[in-house]
Amino acid sequence: VSGKWFKVVSYGVEPETQMINMDKVEALALEAKPKLIIALGKVAAVNLLKREASVTSMRGKVHDYRGTPMIVTYHPAYLLRSLPEKAKAWEDLCFAIETMRGLQSAEVAPT
Repeated sequence: VSGKWFKVVSYGVEPETQMINMDKVEALALEAKPKLIIALGKVAAVNLLKREASVTSMRGKVHDYRGTPMIVTYHPAYLLRSLPEKAKAWEDLCFAIETMRGLQSAEVAPT
């Protein structure tokens, strides 16, 4: 699936503050015009959605980020510390694939 549907847009931390510049992340998202965003972890999801919630409560739903569908799953660092949660992350990635398939079929559906 990698490369077929997903193009990773990377970002990093600001050298001076060692923090993620959310304005830059938002600018990258607008520039890349993704069909689907997968937010990895609570910090990413909360900052993009501008509301406080747990990853558990945000999983399994398609959220809206400025008109772009967004799915939330666990951060890879959390999964390394909590191995049993890997199955849930796999479910989230399968949900992302199904969501992407739905988005693609909606694009080609005759009007």
